[in-house]
Amino acid sequence: MELKMIIAGFGGQGVMVTGKFLGYAACAHNKQAMFLPQYGPEQRGGTASCTVILSEDEIGSPIVGKADVLMVFNQPSLEKFLPRLKEGGLLFANATLCDTAGLEGRFEVISIPVDDMAKEMGVRQVANIIMTGAFTAKTGIFTADEISETVKHVLGKKPELIDLNEAAVQKGIALMKTATA
Repeated sequence: MELKMIIAGFGGQGVMVTGKFLGYAACAHNKQAMFLPQYGPEQRGGTASCTVILSEDEIGSPIVGKADVLMVFNQPSLEKFLPRLKEGGLLFANATLCDTAGLEGRFEVISIPVDDMAKEMGVRQVANIIMTGAFTAKTGIFTADEISETVKHVLGKKPELIDLNEAAVQKGIALMKTATA
């Protein structure tokens, strides 16, 4: 198993946190991971991105040509990185800010209004964590317990935020479970 992905959005949408989180989850659960951030002037408002490779075996290079998974949080990121998603690849898109109409035939589209869902939870900063939960449930790369452990370890620097982040992950997982039921 090797999963190559690109995560992209505006600076401040948690793109880098998501990539690091997935990488940590892989390493903590006996998988290999590579995380390659792309920093620059995009950090504050432009399109920020990272590549993440998750694998059962050693990873030779952090470079992702064609991605298996594209996770985007805004329309400019969708437009910029969609050409790098392989045909039939898995597209996770923030439906609040992304228009995925017409893409269903070429890709497996998971369009989730994560910004709206995060606002309903009272903290818009958990939109990326909701998406991470959905990614986890859809791909099966981690169990719900493994992701919960990772939330506590990686996002637990402020104990008062553990329950919120755990609820966000579970919201994403539950969304995918109901979508496939």
